[in-house]
Amino acid sequence: SRDGIAWNRPEDRQPLIACGEKGSWDAADLRMGKTIVVKDDTIYMYYCGAIGVHPTKPGEIDHYTYEYQQKYRSMDIGLVTLRRDGWISLQTKSQGTLTTKPIRWPGGQLRANADVADGSLAVALKDTDGKVLAQSKPLAGDHVNTAVSLTGKIPQPGQVVTLEFDVTNGDLYSFWWE
Repeated sequence: SRDGIAWNRPEDRQPLIACGEKGSWDAADLRMGKTIVVKDDTIYMYYCGAIGVHPTKPGEIDHYTYEYQQKYRSMDIGLVTLRRDGWISLQTKSQGTLTTKPIRWPGGQLRANADVADGSLAVALKDTDGKVLAQSKPLAGDHVNTAVSLTGKIPQPGQVVTLEFDVTNGDLYSFWWE
């Protein structure tokens, strides 16, 4: 979402938390906890899991028996962690470019969350005519919160620019200003 109101889901709808392997404590039924905890640069999500699902056909195990409750409905607690803003990323196995829509430069330090340990991330700031105003040197490594050092003509707060992120073999999770 660009505005927190209108949402668009990507076509690849892989679950954020997948069921475990057959026979594991969370093989069939997952239920998220009430609250997501964010501490420093980590997101903590607690969930419950069960080995089995509810019977759906006549004649299947009677779900009111003690055996069923103990074997299939007993739930255990699990924990999943994500990096800051780790919900989704622009991911490329080779090279990709993300160009923002025109935005007003807010001022402050441009920061990024990117995992380019096996690649690189470079940023260019362009004016409304597409001319490069400032750019960064390629950044490598796994960074949850890193400053993007720009050289060139840094825009004045309020100036309309586009940002062009060139990602090679990695993930760009987010960017912001501080």
